Amino acid sequence: PVPVDLNEIRKIFYTVFETSRRSRWRSILEAKIPLRMGSMTDSFMFMDKKYKVTQELLKVLNFYRYPSVIFTRSDLVADDTYLSLMDKDLCAIQFSISSINDDLNRKIEPGAPSAKRRLLALQKLNKAGYWATARINPVFPIRPDGYFTNPNFEWDGEVPKFDYSSFEIVDAIADHGIPAFLVGFARLSSFAINNIQRVTGFDLRPFFD
Repeated sequence: PVPVDLNEIRKIFYTVFETSRRSRWRSILEAKIPLRMGSMTDSFMFMDKKYKVTQELLKVLNFYRYPSVIFTRSDLVADDTYLSLMDKDLCAIQFSISSINDDLNRKIEPGAPSAKRRLLALQKLNKAGYWATARINPVFPIRPDGYFTNPNFEWDGEVPKFDYSSFEIVDAIADHGIPAFLVGFARLSSFAINNIQRVTGFDLRPFFD
């Protein structure tokens, strides 16, 4: 991601909403197209408690009553400091949680909060009145290709199971009072599959035929 100067962002919003000067951002911002935060990197990493870049951006959005959609896997988004800066009428939060298997979470998403912490953060956000949904994204295959869909599926020996994504995650989401979830399937390169095998010891190649 390319670093962005917060002062430049403030200048853009000021130019569009407080002046009549030309700006290439005017048509987009005046249409109030929601700003998408966290697509390429997580805006709620814990270093933000020190550097406050996301906090300052949220203040700008609040000042100009500008809508946003936040993507994160960090429970920092539910910290009281950040809740005080997010307007529940302007902000939608989509929280990535691919698995409730924290043994594998630690290997596949090192440094990310546990599933328990993420579910509790989602619960807190919803109780506070935010539109916050779980993103089961990416969904990893549970069984090899064809196991659930091919009536002629055959496998020599015991059919392997990858215990990362699971149907139980839907129950966990519901048990925490989270009213909705989104799903996106994993499309993994050979490089990613090799890395997953390196950290988990599990070969996913037959799952992506």
